[in-house]
Amino acid sequence: MSKNSYGYRLAIWTILMVSTLVLARVNIRGAIAAETRFIRFQGVIMEHQGTTLVVNERPVFLTRVTKVLSQDKNALREDRLVQGQWVAVEAEQTTIGLQARTIYLLPKRLQGAEESLFTEESE
Repeated sequence: MSKNSYGYRLAIWTILMVSTLVLARVNIRGAIAAETRFIRFQGVIMEHQGTTLVVNERPVFLTRVTKVLSQDKNALREDRLVQGQWVAVEAEQTTIGLQARTIYLLPKRLQGAEESLFTEESE
């Protein structure tokens, strides 16, 4: 067996292994994304301590990517999230609980056509 033959086989083996690892990683990410569940609901803020918000007895975790918006989708500061405030929450169900993606401050409980903008359950 010549040195060139060994080098050629090693190069092919390396390319195959790297390709296999890349494909495996893509498949794992796809499986994780497929398991993601987004939930939308509205309610009153019962408690807000640190990075935890309790809305209608559901704990929701605030993260660096959580957006706080007005009903008209204007950006607001997190300090506007106070006990007694009506909100619509869009959160991602994770292994550690609900992580808020977007929280809309509402003037009141929405009903009818308005409600459907913020409260549809989605898989």
